[in-house]
Amino acid sequence: MYSDKLEELISAALQDGNLTEQKRNIIKRRAEKEGEDVEEVMMVVESRLHNITDTSIKSAKPKKTSASKSANENVSGNSFVETVNGVSFKMIKVEGGTFTMFNDSEGIEFNKEYSFPYAKPQKVTLDDYYIGETVVTQELWKAVMGKKSASFHFIGNNLPVNDVKPDEINRFLEVLNKLTNKKYHLPSEAQWEYAAIGGKYSLGYKYAGSDEITKVAWCDWNSKAYTEQDMIDFYNSNHFFKTKGMTAKALGYFFKNYKKDLYTVKPVALLRPNELGLYDMCGNVSEVCEDDYDDDPILNNMSNPIFKKEGANCKVCRSGGSNSIQTLYFRTYTNNLNIVDQEKFCGFRIAL
Repeated sequence: MYSDKLEELISAALQDGNLTEQKRNIIKRRAEKEGEDVEEVMMVVESRLHNITDTSIKSAKPKKTSASKSANENVSGNSFVETVNGVSFKMIKVEGGTFTMFNDSEGIEFNKEYSFPYAKPQKVTLDDYYIGETVVTQELWKAVMGKKSASFHFIGNNLPVNDVKPDEINRFLEVLNKLTNKKYHLPSEAQWEYAAIGGKYSLGYKYAGSDEITKVAWCDWNSKAYTEQDMIDFYNSNHFFKTKGMTAKALGYFFKNYKKDLYTVKPVALLRPNELGLYDMCGNVSEVCEDDYDDDPILNNMSNPIFKKEGANCKVCRSGGSNSIQTLYFRTYTNNLNIVDQEKFCGFRIAL
């Protein structure tokens, strides 16, 4: 969000849905005076104008019901769709509740075996919140950031943003919030885990949505490149694909891309979602959370906790990338220097 004065000016200019050249110039001058990026401000104004116009057109259509609708209806149901500069993304509602974080005996043994850090189980309570149906895609990044660059290479609209630095994520969120006039943020580690296990609708799966990892996650077992002979053997036996239980859509992608670079990230939402309708929470890319990283964090606030550590320069990352096999409870970290090897497979999901 901008200053109160600039926000008031933008709201007044858009009130009648007619953004004249005179109004544009007034907004530009005010933005310049306040030291804002004028091009960015005008992109925000155009986006808000589009949303207002689109809403007016829809409201003019005959309604099937006479029931009154709340002004906040688009963020009060089980999900809502946000559109930014022509690119839409879906936010899923997670009903709050109390659960035990890091409560996975199999995961703890897995982490001990491979020397990965784990945390002691702790009971926490969360209020309702929204979380992205998928990780942020490269298409959405471009829609929000325009021509501004990032440290990763754009290689496909429906691919996750990966290999991205925390300070770049913060900048993305700042611009997104100006475009939407909302307060999107990284999920806390508690919010991420509660959503990943299915929230109040959890069926107790080992992975996010299944006990079979390849049904719900791109990982070491289903994302690496194979030789022609491998594919012949797989095709003749059919055993490989039966045991992996991949969807037809994912299987088609696999056959088309099996000789490409080893362990590349995959398009979002090809595999099955979890109980809440969230995709790829156990694989493809690991996901940055708001919490500072600690091997064994002790949460001093059991209600909507966010762990902060004095002097910390690392953020928690949850889940694993397409180059690994991880449980729901795997934890690693990312930092501002962007030198950790796992960051090649590190992306992020947003919350509200």
